[in-house]
Amino acid sequence: MEERMEALIDGFEKNRNAAAAVFRFSSALMHCLCGLLATMQNTGIDATAIQELKRELKRETRLFSPLRGIAMPALLTQLSMNDHGTQMLDKMLKAYRLLREEGFLGTDYLPLPTYILARNEVDMALCRKTREIYLSMRENKKFLTGGDDTGFAALLAVYTDTPQTASELSLRAYSPLLKRFGARNETWLMSHILAFDAERIETNAESLIALFERLKADKVRFRGMESPILAVLTLLNIEERDAGEIARLSMELRARKGFSRWTLSNEQRNLCAAALLALSKIQGKESSRETRKLLYVLITTALVTLTTATIQAASAAAAQ
Repeated sequence: MEERMEALIDGFEKNRNAAAAVFRFSSALMHCLCGLLATMQNTGIDATAIQELKRELKRETRLFSPLRGIAMPALLTQLSMNDHGTQMLDKMLKAYRLLREEGFLGTDYLPLPTYILARNEVDMALCRKTREIYLSMRENKKFLTGGDDTGFAALLAVYTDTPQTASELSLRAYSPLLKRFGARNETWLMSHILAFDAERIETNAESLIALFERLKADKVRFRGMESPILAVLTLLNIEERDAGEIARLSMELRARKGFSRWTLSNEQRNLCAAALLALSKIQGKESSRETRKLLYVLITTALVTLTTATIQAASAAAAQ
């Protein structure tokens, strides 16, 4: 295993376990998400900063605010990695208020676009553009579009010229993916991810399908909310021949503290392995706007998929 990848796994293990200590009452999936977020941004879990921001967040929000819900550990982790965490929190609260004014419901998913927009110059125009993109998603695929699409709607608002462009790009990607994956929620999410490389949408869709088939043949499963990470890999030109590396990384993680089969499913651990492989490719690129965009796509995919999986697990447990 190359030195960079070994360092990433070591850092991820350390960050995941630090997140478990800070967020003791959160799920194992949320611990993994927080650990990934810190590792992706080449830093560690800062327990002191997180606790200070948590107190500030509680002062500024009501008890049942979604900002204090299931996604709160991920939000606090992100905020703690910013040199101006309190100012970032203020921007996030502004973005949340504007998104509510634009018509978004205050669900557990709303913190996702809130933070993504807060990384930019938050104003009504950007929030309205996010809302228009989301409404276009619903118009195109009413039964597939839900709260988990809001994060990608926000990122597409940042990186595409118009809501119409974002909609057209997602539909272009969806068409070839539909034939293999069917009309599923994760198919629609993968389409949003492929939309970030407008010039290679069809090629990337073919590569994604080939990678999925190779992984399936090797019994490395990606199902449901775990599969969108494969779309990020194709943006990075990680193809079928790289499938074995994902399997090796997953087995390496399985031997580490916090990643056993008793803590995570095989699919969830495979997602983490794929995210680390994507991160290693991004770190190997020269710094540029395109590289930063790829990193934000990776971060957003981790936020959306693992938060959604956490929400689904909590809903299933409450229904029992």
